[in-house]
Amino acid sequence: MDLSLFKLIRSFLLVLFIATVEYKRGSFTRSGVLTGFILCFIIAYSNIVFLFVMITLVLSSSFATRYKFDVKQSKIVEDDHQINLKKYKKTVRDYDQVLCNGAIACFYALGYCWKTNYSGLSLPINNKHESFIYSIGFLFTIACCCADTLGNFRFFIFNYD
Repeated sequence: MDLSLFKLIRSFLLVLFIATVEYKRGSFTRSGVLTGFILCFIIAYSNIVFLFVMITLVLSSSFATRYKFDVKQSKIVEDDHQINLKKYKKTVRDYDQVLCNGAIACFYALGYCWKTNYSGLSLPINNKHESFIYSIGFLFTIACCCADTLGNFRFFIFNYD
């Protein structure tokens, strides 16, 4: 096992910075930021490029959640008068949302670590390395999560009269 102290510290500091900024912005609850920190630390160590993909997911989903939130809220209330209003009032992500969007990606990152002997190397995506299948799995998982988030965003915004 080739654990790199530099890559561990780099991953820790980058993820700590991102988690602190997003928590202060109000994007996550405490449990959400702690869960996200653990998942992103593993992801950042496995491949630093994976971390930037995760940052893109967090920023785009935060934007989609906050953009015209009052319009989306009024659309939900109009469609279902029985709905609990407090449930939909929050725009922050809790640990369950973080796990739903990041757990499978974290498993792919762990598989990538396993195939690269925990070295933290960023290998190209091609069939010369055994780890490429985990890179592809990670990217497709994040793409699906992003599509789900932005698909909900599109539904609420463009179906509003």
